[in-house]
Amino acid sequence: MPGRDLHAQPFTEETLAKLRIFENYTQEWIPTFVMSGYAEICIFDFFAGTGYDKTGIPGSPIRILEQVAKNSTILFEKNTRVNLYFNEFIADKYESLVLACKSYIDNSPALSTLDKTGKLNVVYYNRDFADLFQELLPTIKAEASLVFLDQNGIKFIGDEYFIPLTYTQKTDFLYFIASSYANRFKDTGEFKKYIDFKPTPDENGSYNNIHNELVEYLRQRIPPLSGVKLYPFSIKKGRNIYGIVFGSSHIRGVDKFLRTAWKENPENGEANFDIHNDELGTIDLFNGVKLTKIKLFQSEFKKEVLNGHIKNNRNAYDFTLDKGHIPPHAMDVMKRLKNENRVSFLGNSPKISYEYCHKRNSVELVEYRVIK
Repeated sequence: MPGRDLHAQPFTEETLAKLRIFENYTQEWIPTFVMSGYAEICIFDFFAGTGYDKTGIPGSPIRILEQVAKNSTILFEKNTRVNLYFNEFIADKYESLVLACKSYIDNSPALSTLDKTGKLNVVYYNRDFADLFQELLPTIKAEASLVFLDQNGIKFIGDEYFIPLTYTQKTDFLYFIASSYANRFKDTGEFKKYIDFKPTPDENGSYNNIHNELVEYLRQRIPPLSGVKLYPFSIKKGRNIYGIVFGSSHIRGVDKFLRTAWKENPENGEANFDIHNDELGTIDLFNGVKLTKIKLFQSEFKKEVLNGHIKNNRNAYDFTLDKGHIPPHAMDVMKRLKNENRVSFLGNSPKISYEYCHKRNSVELVEYRVIK
């Protein structure tokens, strides 16, 4: 399948969108695991590139280093070691990667101190991903790990690589996939070696939803004993759809990713474009109000509360994340219902958050009572 050199020209907008999500999730991930008391954390960037594009915009490895630097204080306080694994297969790009990262570390007082005190360990590889992945997989499984798979197509979403990640317990992963390839090459033997997926066009003949369909296909591939959940973020350039597949077996990881996705696009939280055609909208026949993705969710959430299916804040929190939304969307509904005297609960807050619903030693369940 064809590929393109992302570093031979300035990063395009879809590449920058991907990098922002990678970086923002790293920003959320590092302190979460450091404050959880892990002695070591690991970040793997298997397709790291050169470090920068031709105009000097930082790529994923430099952005990872920046987030490590920003968290240097808590790394020292918790005595946590950060292991970074950067791989680039093309030899001249590998050399640029090493020079870029070492220069960045040398010019960062925080990173230099971490390096000199043994709190930062950066390992560089010039290897084929397929071989290196198998070699590093035991480390990924054993340690608290964040894995970036920024491939140039769709090949490495095959079971050989995807299934082992679904069995991990302390690993979050983000795949980047050229989802449109699934439509362009679905009938070729090479494509079928990796996945057996055929997308369907929408009523307008477009494939805007192709990445979501692909993630649903992957969900069906997850083994029954795995606790991993997958969430998509679609990225559009022209007529082509790319996307990120996020996976985690921990509900807090899901929470952090969804907050990252909704930060990237506060309108729908799942794409850098209007994937649901919200400007046309679904109209509420009773109120004449356009139902965006958020409003549709809030309408469904409200019904679940009033029919008694959502009985407390943990039910509310789990339902919200399962639908790909963030707690503030549900909090707004609960506050309105209480103000309208339709639901009662103790206190002023419905307490829909990870801390109140799942975090050890701080769980505080709040019961919701429907007022008839």
